[in-house]
Formats: sequence, C-alpha cells, structure tokens
Amino acid sequence: MENMTKVLRKYTNSMKESINTLVWVWQTLIDPGSKKFAYRGILGLIMGGSLSMIVPWILGERIIPIIQAEKYMSQTVWFWFAIMGIAVIVSRSGMYFFERNRERQAGLNLGCIDDVISKKMFEKSLGQHVREKKYLGIANIEKGRARVQAVYEMIMFQALPVLNMILFSFLFLCIMNPLIGGIVSIIFVVYVSWSLYLNHHVSIVGKGLDEEFRAINRHRVERWEKSSRVIISGQAKTEVRLTKEKFKEIISRDLSFWLWFINQASFRGTLSRLSIVAIMIVGIWQFTRGDIAIGELLPIFMWSQNIIDNLWQIGHIEHQVNWNMPSIKSLRCAIELPPDIVDAPNAINLPKKPINISFDNISYGYAGETVIRDISFDINTGEKVALIGPSGAGKSTLVKLLLRAMNPDSGDIIVNGTNLKDIKRDSWCGALGYIPQKPVIFDGTIRENLLYGVPYQDRETPETAKLLKEVMENLQVNFSGRMDTGLDTFVGYDGLELSGGEQQRVAAAAAVMHQPRFMIIDEATSSLDSETEQSFQYGLEKILTGERSAIIIAHRLSTLKRCDKFIVLRPLQEVQEGENQIEAIANSFEELYCVSKTFQKLANAQGLMV
Repeated sequence: MENMTKVLRKYTNSMKESINTLVWVWQTLIDPGSKKFAYRGILGLIMGGSLSMIVPWILGERIIPIIQAEKYMSQTVWFWFAIMGIAVIVSRSGMYFFERNRERQAGLNLGCIDDVISKKMFEKSLGQHVREKKYLGIANIEKGRARVQAVYEMIMFQALPVLNMILFSFLFLCIMNPLIGGIVSIIFVVYVSWSLYLNHHVSIVGKGLDEEFRAINRHRVERWEKSSRVIISGQAKTEVRLTKEKFKEIISRDLSFWLWFINQASFRGTLSRLSIVAIMIVGIWQFTRGDIAIGELLPIFMWSQNIIDNLWQIGHIEHQVNWNMPSIKSLRCAIELPPDIVDAPNAINLPKKPINISFDNISYGYAGETVIRDISFDINTGEKVALIGPSGAGKSTLVKLLLRAMNPDSGDIIVNGTNLKDIKRDSWCGALGYIPQKPVIFDGTIRENLLYGVPYQDRETPETAKLLKEVMENLQVNFSGRMDTGLDTFVGYDGLELSGGEQQRVAAAAAVMHQPRFMIIDEATSSLDSETEQSFQYGLEKILTGERSAIIIAHRLSTLKRCDKFIVLRPLQEVQEGENQIEAIANSFEELYCVSKTFQKLANAQGLMV
C-alpha cells in the first residue's frame, strides 16, 4: 500500500509537471493572434458538439414515437425533421468555424515558436553555448521545437474534438438516463485509472529512453558534422559499428517496453468494447421493465458509443503527449536557462570613440581550476598588442573575457574608463571585429557572408561597395578559379566549397566590413600558405592603421613582428609563488628576447631570427 501511494504521488507530481509544461507552451510559445483564433474555434466546437447531440435525441424522443403512434408521416414529424436538419446544419457550421480557425493558427504558431527560440538562444552568452551544449545543442532545440508543434496540433486537431464529443455525450446521457450515465462513469474512471498506471511507466521508462536516444543522436550528429576527423582517424567503420550496437541495444529495450504498453492498451480497449454490450443489455432490460420508451434506446446507445469509442483516442493522445514531453521539457530548460551575461541596470551605450582597454587584476578559472590570475596590462588607442605564450597559458581565456563569453571571477576590464560590465553587450559587440581561429561561414554567397555585419540599409550604398573592394584587395579575397560568379558564388554549408585559408580570409574581411574600432584576431592566418600570409598580413596592417586598436594571438611568431606591444604569458602551473603570470612586456622582439625565457624557447623552436 505504501509503495502504491509513493507511485501515485510520483505520477501525480509528474502529471502536474506535464500540465505545467503545456501551460508554459501556451503562455510562452503560442502566438497571441493564434490564441484569438483558438478561442473562436473552441466556441464553434462547443456549438457544433452540443447541437450534434440533439440529433439522436430528436430522432429517438420525438420522431420515432410519433411515427409509432400515428403510423404515418404527419406534419409534426416533418416539423421535427426540419428541426433536426437545422441542428445538423448549425452543428456542421460550428465545426466548419472551428476547423477554419484551427488552420489559421498553424503558420502563426510556427513563426512565434521560432521567434521565441531565436530570441532566447541569442540572449545566451558565448560561454553558455559551450558549457550548456546538452540543452542548447541544435539537435536538442530542433527536436523540442518539432515536438511542441506536434503536441499543439494534436491537442487542437484531436484532443479538443474528442473531449468535446465525450463531454456532451456524457452530459446528455446523464440527463436522460442516470443509471446508464453512472455505468459509463464507472467505465470512464476505470479506464482513466488504468491510463494513470500506464502513464506512470511511460513517464519513467520513456523519459530515460528518450535521454539515451538524445545522447546517441547528439553523438551521431557531431560525427556527421565533423566527418573529416572521423575519416582521417580511420574510425568510420568503428563509429558505424559502435553507434549501431548502442542504438540496437536501446531500441531493443524501447521495443520491449512499448510492446508491453500495447498489450496493456489492447486489453483495456477490449474491455471498453465489451462495456458497450453491457450498456445495451441494461438499456433493453429497462425497456422491458417499462422504465424507458423504445425511442430512448437510440440516443442512449449512440451517446454511449460516442464515449466508449473515443476513450481509446484519449489513451492515444496521452501516449503521444507523454512520449513528446521529455523533449518539450528539455526545450523549456534551454529557453528558460537564464543568460549569465546580462546588461547592468544602468548600462550605457559605448560612445563612438577610439578604444583603449585596461585589464585590472583579472582572474578566471574553469570548474574551480584557475587559469589566469591577477593579469594586468593596457591596450592604448591605436595600439596593436600581441599575446604570446604556450598552449594553456590563458590567451584564449583573455579573448573570451573580452568577448564577454563570461565575466572575470575577479578584477575588471575597463574600456575607455568604463567597466565592461557597465556597457551594453550589443553596443560593445558593435564596436568589435573578431577574426576567430575557426571561421564561421554561413551557407550562402560570398557577398552575403562579407556583408553580414553591415546594417541592411547600408549594404547597397556606393560607400559600402568602395570599402568592400578595398577590403577584398587588402585581405586577398580573390580565390582565383573559384569565384565563378563573382561575389554571388555560393560557398556551401559551413563554407564547404572554400578551402580553410579562403574561409579565414572571408571571415577576416567580414570582420573588417563591420568597421570595428577594436579588433580581436585569434590565429587568423593558421590556414594560409607563406606567400598568401605575407600579403594578408600586409593588408591587415593597412586596415589596422590609425586609431583602431587590436589584440592578436598567433603561435607563428613571425606574424606578430610588427605589433606595437608584446605580452608573454606563462601557464599558471609554471608560475612560482610571488611571481606574475605575465612574464614580460616589451615593445620589440629584440627587447622581448632579452627578458623572456618563454619567448626565447618559442623563438628558437620556430627558428626565428631576432
């Protein structure tokens, strides 16, 4: 008894959570205009459902008794036939009104769902998109999005008409024949209780299976996206075999569970069908006793049939809702995940002036392990600063802090005298040009990628065309033999039609077209050959002239030689107590070579003549 109470309590809590999730979907993801159509449609459904129940009542209670008594079709019979016809027309009009309003919702809802997801996804910081991949992964978001749409359409297309039919059939049945209404009530309670029992198992087993399916799907999608590494590593056959074995093992347990569910549901359906026979027996027994007229049997049987026939649909709907619910809950977790980087209440827009930056005792760690500690240095207006150091020294972490992928654990980043935390994120990003080590290329044309950061109203202006030509010349965006249709050449998904070096040049040119006041350059030439790299570096220097500041990371030291300031970082585990993680700051390679052992080691390893 105690175990059953725990099970019931657990299922009740799960059901409350599912209902709460459906309410959240209605409040958060359904378009306000769509809700108006939904309310109108439900009104038509109620009108249609109630009048459709009157038809068997008119036939059984009015028309059949008159025909039996008078033995012919009197004017009164034709009157009731006319009433029945009007009821049918009005009932179908209500259903027609419901169906039209239901269809009007589809496009509005899909657009609203996409808008909400886009807004919430873009609110999250860069760091969150990396750390919270389980929820913010594209496969998870897309699956949840599809399941929300499927569940909503199922409720509007199936659940509401079914519940409407059951409700009015039961209401009319109880009014006309309380005894049979009571029998149907018992059948309904038994059926629903059985459903609760099955739903409990679906909520537990189904959720676990869904999590396993999502995990294997994330693994498969990642391998598809990074198929080049799989192939080069010689793991193609291994990936297929292991994924197939894992999927086979999960699908076996999934099949076993759902076969059990089908057996239970089939037995339940058989009993509900037999209950129709029982209701017929009771009705005929009442007629033989003289408790009801022969005409009453028709509406009683029809209304009972409506209820019993639609009970299985409730089971089907509950099964679908429970199966889709884990993905919807996962989408909810992603959407409701609070952004960890938000604008301060009194955050300001960054004035459009040249930028200088001060790192003031910055510290940051991942998972409790400190990576950078008490880092302090300045980037003055127009200054190009190179960050140098071995892997793990914290260079990329400093770049992420500048991009506001996360906030420092301690210390402050000061921009033009204002704490970066007090500057609106959009305003700060609008001042930045970021050239990442791994370019992000959209599926479209070269032109679309180059102009992505340019405001729409400025993309067709002569000034933009002039700037685009200069940037392409400076950064070697020519791609001889590939740009068969000029700037309108399609680059393919993720820039598949371009080489790694070409992707880097497109990404760099796009960052410059943004006309930033501060550039963040992270290994921008790692995929370029030596000749192209020299031309690229020369063009980049022309772009970085004047008051435009920059911070540059490159493992190839020769690409940093013309910077104004050089900062050498050491991995924190190599820093002795009392020492600073910044080993040296200098204004030339010659000076740096004299004061930094880390730079000496790196320069000697690369054969750099200083």
